[in-house]
Amino acid sequence: TVSVDAEGGDLTMDGTSSITATSSSARLRASGSVVLGNVAAANVSVVASTGAIVNAAGSSKNVTATNLRLQADDSIGTASRHLTTDVATVTARSTGTDTAGIYLSEDSALSVDTVTVSVTEFSSTATTSVVSDAAQSDLVTGNNGNIVLVAGGSVTLNGGAAEANNKAVSADGTGSVLIDVNIGSLTLNSDIVSGTGHITLKAAQGVSLAAGADVLTASTGTVSVDAEGGDLTMDGTSS
Repeated sequence: TVSVDAEGGDLTMDGTSSITATSSSARLRASGSVVLGNVAAANVSVVASTGAIVNAAGSSKNVTATNLRLQADDSIGTASRHLTTDVATVTARSTGTDTAGIYLSEDSALSVDTVTVSVTEFSSTATTSVVSDAAQSDLVTGNNGNIVLVAGGSVTLNGGAAEANNKAVSADGTGSVLIDVNIGSLTLNSDIVSGTGHITLKAAQGVSLAAGADVLTASTGTVSVDAEGGDLTMDGTSS
């Protein structure tokens, strides 16, 4: 495994640098912000305890993994420069103390679900210890943060086990949500929620809302759902 911990500052990767843990796990953590170059592993966790997770200039693919866990006190990517990923399962949480939002561009099909990542750290006394980032689910923002997920394959939204609230996507306050599936279909197995922001769901093929899956906003927030090349199917219990 690979563990990189900037205990008193930022973790900064040049866009041409890389961290690889083939068929294993990588954990990148900073007390400040994390600037991501290119990280490849089966399981990846990125934690910016008091800062943001940023896409380094010149990077080719920020994260290539099976499972990806993103946690930041501030924003994860930006509206003008998304984090780029090629993963199967993702969860992301932006608390939004100073800046808020989640901005992801994914190459292929993925699910929003629960991810936990553990690595083994080697010490100066030649002993090892396991460091784990606890199970985290869903895409969640605080402080009016937007959530944007653009995908090059089908997207499945699950309310993961770490949050027992049946919400797969939750944008705080006026934060808006865009799920844009450029190839394939969009399946909602759990809720998409915004306080008063706009919710836009697009899929190149069909859109399906499973039993009990709801899309919710309020006040001036609007909802747009577009199954551009297929059927829009709601279960009788969805709303």
